[in-house]
Amino acid sequence: MLINEYLDACFGPAAGPMRQYYNRLALLTEAGNKPYFETPASLIPWLNSEFYTQVNAWLDEAETLCHGKENARYLWHVQLERVPVDSGMLHLWHRYAESPAWKGRKEDVLRRYEKNKRMLIQTWATTVDAWVKSGAGAIDGELAALRLEPPARFADRNANLRLVGTGAPASQRVEDATAAGGQARRLGHGKPSDHRFPFVMKVHDDVAARDFGTRTLNTGDIPQDEAWHWHLISTAPLTGHCGLWSNVPLWLPLGWGAVPPPSNEMDVWVSLKFTGPTYVEGSFLPDRVLIDQVVVVPHPR
Repeated sequence: MLINEYLDACFGPAAGPMRQYYNRLALLTEAGNKPYFETPASLIPWLNSEFYTQVNAWLDEAETLCHGKENARYLWHVQLERVPVDSGMLHLWHRYAESPAWKGRKEDVLRRYEKNKRMLIQTWATTVDAWVKSGAGAIDGELAALRLEPPARFADRNANLRLVGTGAPASQRVEDATAAGGQARRLGHGKPSDHRFPFVMKVHDDVAARDFGTRTLNTGDIPQDEAWHWHLISTAPLTGHCGLWSNVPLWLPLGWGAVPPPSNEMDVWVSLKFTGPTYVEGSFLPDRVLIDQVVVVPHPR
């Protein structure tokens, strides 16, 4: 009763398709055996091409029913509901980019997501200037990452790519014109004692307290050109609790790259740059280890 009253008041002439949308969400979330809000989107099995195709059909119908100035408020509510839907689609796009319903449409969805997300930020934060600016900057980085194509070496491998620099804490974010997206994340605390040999990076499951493979680089393994290079860190059965760990301090969650088992055996690649005399003979640059991208791809079978 209360739900119906809410849907009628919030969506007006679009209450019908929005009720179908709500009912589908309620059914699927209640049927799961894990807490919905504690489960990474990548591990929710029903977030697939069929789900998004049906939900977008309801949202398209809802927008059509809200035509006319008298329904502007209802249309606004429908458009705000599209934000989490489009966010989920775009961050999982690699899974169904070849689906007949979505092939070739990523840029259209990106433009719609940007328009509605900026509207959402302004709607709920118009009196908090710093939050508005922060939110605007965050979506700029998010959109840049979503538009970035995986490197050619990962073509046709269902690659899931994340930019690291754009979302890094300000104290660890480094402007680098050669990095993907123009920014990188600095490993460590900015202290000389951060840098040591061998350099170690691994995938660690924080809940199972288990490591999955370790990549060790000794002095002779470090590229001497102070440029970006790809490194295969590990092949691991990724879960929502996995992350990248390094002895040059770093913890970078990898839950976004996990998929439901048994198909969760993934290769984890990182793009790293080593600079400074500790790593590169004769270098005049400061000692740094930088990371700009992480790519997760299904392990070849």
